[in-house]
Amino acid sequence: MANPTAPISSRVLHMCASARGVFSNEECDAVIALAHEEGLAKGVVGERSVEPEVRDSDIARIARTEKTEWLYKKVFEIVLHLNSEAWKFDLFESEDFQVAEYTKEGHYDWHLDISSKHPFSLRKLGVTVQLSDGDSYEGGNFEAWYGPQTDIAPRERGTIVIFPSFVLHRVAPVTSGSRFSLTAWVLGQEPFK
Repeated sequence: MANPTAPISSRVLHMCASARGVFSNEECDAVIALAHEEGLAKGVVGERSVEPEVRDSDIARIARTEKTEWLYKKVFEIVLHLNSEAWKFDLFESEDFQVAEYTKEGHYDWHLDISSKHPFSLRKLGVTVQLSDGDSYEGGNFEAWYGPQTDIAPRERGTIVIFPSFVLHRVAPVTSGSRFSLTAWVLGQEPFK
């Protein structure tokens, strides 16, 4: 496991912040193993709808338990650090984490992580962690769009990317191989006003 007290080298790109190499190969493997233990099932849009034209991936929910506490603690510490550099949102907890696997043609079309429906209205930050080696698949870039600018997230394994939940983003179609990523949504006390 990586040293949790090591300094975080980060970069803020327009509306996204990223930090490379904050998860070790062993930690990435451990998160993928947790997903396999939980079992992967078709990803849904919203709360229940399977819509493969919008989202084509398999997902596993990773609840906060004694076994996963290390992961929740690590993600939240990094989020708090990057949030303090970029947005300074008032944050208090996260929803259950999710691991997604995108295989050939797998994707998640342009979307936001926030809506007027509770609890989605409390989402302040979206988080994605690159669990796969970026050279093990083609396509499948994580992209964020705001105005004329599109940012493509780094593909290095163990990289975390954080962005406000109102930023439009997607996972472009995978053309070969398989991409694993961890997703989290960090909540604030009140909806954006």
